[in-house]
Amino acid sequence: MPIRFILRDIRVRSIAVPLLLLMSYGVIAYALLISNGMYLLRALAWIGIGWVMLVVAGMFFRMESGHLHVSKVIIRVACVVMILLSLLVAFPVTPGIYLHSLAFAERFQALSFLLGLLTLIMLGISFTRFPRWISRGLFIVCLAFFASLYFGMLRASPSPVIDVFSMLRDSSTSLLHGLNPYTTPFVDPYGGNDNSWTTAVTLVYPPITLLPAVVGRMLTGDVRLLNAVSILFVGLFLWWVVRRKDETTGQLLCLLWLAHPRGLFVLEQSWVDPGALAVLCIALLLLRPGFLRSAAATFGLFVSFKQYLVLAMFPALRITRSLRSLLWFLLPAVLIALPFFIWDPAAFIQNAILFQIKTAFRADSLTLAAYLFNEHSILLGKWWTLVIGFGVSGLTFLLPSIHQRTTLVFSFAIIFLSLFFLGTQGFCNYYYFACGLILMTLALMIGEEVEVG
Repeated sequence: MPIRFILRDIRVRSIAVPLLLLMSYGVIAYALLISNGMYLLRALAWIGIGWVMLVVAGMFFRMESGHLHVSKVIIRVACVVMILLSLLVAFPVTPGIYLHSLAFAERFQALSFLLGLLTLIMLGISFTRFPRWISRGLFIVCLAFFASLYFGMLRASPSPVIDVFSMLRDSSTSLLHGLNPYTTPFVDPYGGNDNSWTTAVTLVYPPITLLPAVVGRMLTGDVRLLNAVSILFVGLFLWWVVRRKDETTGQLLCLLWLAHPRGLFVLEQSWVDPGALAVLCIALLLLRPGFLRSAAATFGLFVSFKQYLVLAMFPALRITRSLRSLLWFLLPAVLIALPFFIWDPAAFIQNAILFQIKTAFRADSLTLAAYLFNEHSILLGKWWTLVIGFGVSGLTFLLPSIHQRTTLVFSFAIIFLSLFFLGTQGFCNYYYFACGLILMTLALMIGEEVEVG
């Protein structure tokens, strides 16, 4: 296709929104690649650039009142470029830090090169008259390769030295044996090292995070099994919501997510954020007439994953405009938490609710607050996080509400990326979660809400 025709097809603000979303995703992913989500000044600078891009995209989205005309040619090319950068930049980087052998890392490098080649072929086919089944076949092959990597990570790194893995493993085992995970200690993976990153001795996550761990423990013995399934499911969601408007772009967005340079690392470390994203995807799929209560209840499960996700209820209530929906949001969390609360009220309140509030400031986090502390000895309290969270939640009401799902997830992306970057705590899994929200926003924007050129 002639370059002159492509340039005529661009409407500046319209094409700027999806491109800014893609670039925001890309620079945040790169920041995680070079830092693993720990404090590093140049990584923080890239996070800041990604945050600015996301905010500007929101401003353009408001200026166009949500009416965008997106060039599928530009988006396809941008996706493939970013996939190739992700695979090739991550090529020399070990996918995990607790691998038992180098065999998996070598396999990862070989498949990265092969996946990049297949992606290029898919892009070329999309601009030709080759039968569509060829591209679909290549997409399925890519999915199989990615699945082999994600499930292979569980075997390649079966026992990572991190408190989250030990906590979920031992707490799920305690629950299966009839013991209260909020009172039963887990094995300290750091061997009593005073420099360990947490003071937790029992489960300190909300109860819903333990359910996928229990299922994985029962099925394969690995608490991360459903985390791997969740990552793949989020990728399939990106493809699914775009497929009717532009199947090739949906395929490329799916592959872009699965090619995230720290996706395997997030899985290895046992972080529960992929599960939260997967539940949000289910809620969005149910957000249609006849399933609104089911969508609200599923959204309640999403909010139950992390304490800070309560901020997601503000833009959600803007969409529903009903206090009755608030009851459906809260019902799943209450039903799951109630047995543990009755089991031992004091332990539940202390560990599941108050622990996160009482945790000490982390100077090693990838946040602006850590920068102020490390470089200028300025310490911001937890109150600052609350100001950022509620303040940005209010500002997202400026986004146009004409497209419910796009506006909803766009709001989440802005709220939580702002909370992590400007607040007092942000690590690899936090920003990985934000990356997922950004790609979900783009997929909904292309697939359901806007006209695709």
